[in-house]
Parts: sequence; C-alpha cells; structure tokens
Amino acid sequence: IEPRAARQAASRASREDIEAIRAAFDHTTKLDLNVAQYQEADEQLHTRIMLASGNQFLQQMASIVRCALRLSNQPVLDIDIANERETAIRTHGAVVHAIEQRDADAAERAMRELIDHTADALKLYTAELSAGTA
Repeated sequence: IEPRAARQAASRASREDIEAIRAAFDHTTKLDLNVAQYQEADEQLHTRIMLASGNQFLQQMASIVRCALRLSNQPVLDIDIANERETAIRTHGAVVHAIEQRDADAAERAMRELIDHTADALKLYTAELSAGTA
C-alpha cells in the first residue's frame, strides 16, 4: 500500500501536500526515536503521504496504515539497533526527497527500502525475544 501511495504522491501531490509532507518529516528529525511524540510524528508523515496520493482507496487505508505503524514501530523503537536514528532519517528522507522531486519510481523504491528495513528490525526483535534478550 505505502509504496503505491508514495509513487502516486510523487505524481499527484499538490504543492501544499508536499510542503505538509516535508514539515512532518522535518518534525520527526527533531525527536528522539524513543520519545512517544516520535511515534505520532511518524504516523503523521506516513498519513500525509497516503493522503497526498490523490487515490481515494489509499486515502481510506490511511487509518489501517497508522495502526500497522503503531504495531510495528513500537518493538523496533524499543530495541537498541546501532545507528537506528540515522537510518530512520535517511530512509524516510529518501521517500520525502523523491516525492519533492516528483520521481515516482524513486519514491516507490525508497518506500520499499524503508519497509524492508523495518521488517529486518522486526526480525531482529523477534530473535531477541526468542533468545530472551529483548
């Protein structure tokens, strides 16, 4: 869902949509990952991308994506992954930059990379749980 939304946001977003996406991203960069406000700011960024897609179906899926983010981000934010803050900024920034550049292919690819990173972090969290170290 999100890679398609990023692709469409790059193609369809208004100037105001892109400014709102940039503002949401900039806000996340000022917060520590383990601060409760980060979760809300991250959800806001992803929601703005969904809404900027201009696709009614994807817009309606925004609340489901918010729930998925809440469930997947919390474990990731709770574990100590080296350079996680820098990686979060880099991966989210790549999505935002591609949308700003109106590069649909790059936006979709960047969102896939962001999701892949989160999936890898969740695997690490699961392994730590199994080992009793989380």
